[in-house]
Amino acid sequence: MQNSHLLGKVALVTGGAGGLGKAVCHRMASSGAHVVVADLNQAAVQELAEAVNGMGVVCDLQSSKSVDQCIAATTERYGQIDILINCAAIHLQKRIVDITDDEFDSILKVNLTGSFFACRAVARVMTKLNRGGRIINIATTLFPNALSAPYMASKYGLWGFTGCLAMELAKYQITVNAIAPGVFRGTGMEKWFVEKARLSGIDQAEFDKAVEGSIPLGRTGSPDDVADVIDFLCSDAARYITSELIHVTGGWKGYSQRLG
Repeated sequence: MQNSHLLGKVALVTGGAGGLGKAVCHRMASSGAHVVVADLNQAAVQELAEAVNGMGVVCDLQSSKSVDQCIAATTERYGQIDILINCAAIHLQKRIVDITDDEFDSILKVNLTGSFFACRAVARVMTKLNRGGRIINIATTLFPNALSAPYMASKYGLWGFTGCLAMELAKYQITVNAIAPGVFRGTGMEKWFVEKARLSGIDQAEFDKAVEGSIPLGRTGSPDDVADVIDFLCSDAARYITSELIHVTGGWKGYSQRLG
């Protein structure tokens, strides 16, 4: 159901053209916000920006210059940024002994350093305007996870960074939180599970059944499940919540069998 509790707010979503990012952009728009879709995929950015009646910006999170240009374009058009949601992420399913320097570095550049670039640039705008704000980073369920070392390293780092940023921005009434999604369909996570099963030598159907059976609520999640929580965190009802890692997992705590 459409509402307008974010009317007049400007929400920037990195990785906005991806599966999760797209759901978040639609949710922000349905709640009344002006949405800025930031992603590398130019065609997808423009298509989604038109769909949400927002603004599309091609942005490379591996470049601080590109991120700063994205923020500058946003403030030039709207004069403000009230919400930043970092959805952009890349993954790699591979054994640690086989991971190259470049592969490890590329994951951290997008997932951790890129989120830092975006948070830094937006924090500069928010603190200057001094009208509060919301920053939400997409982390992950934090547990030892075979075959996902670079990804987990980046997300553990992002969670640590989130807490530090929350403490520094609290005096400006800018809340900073992270969301830990569980097992989701309709996102890039689909191909991760295919690779994890293959590298672990487990039949795909058996692997999927085991994972789904380990979720207490009995189903995998959808991008809308995360978008709902993000929408809440952006609202006035969440004004006293900061420096939190909020799990949206259906109670899932990790894989029930040994992988790797």
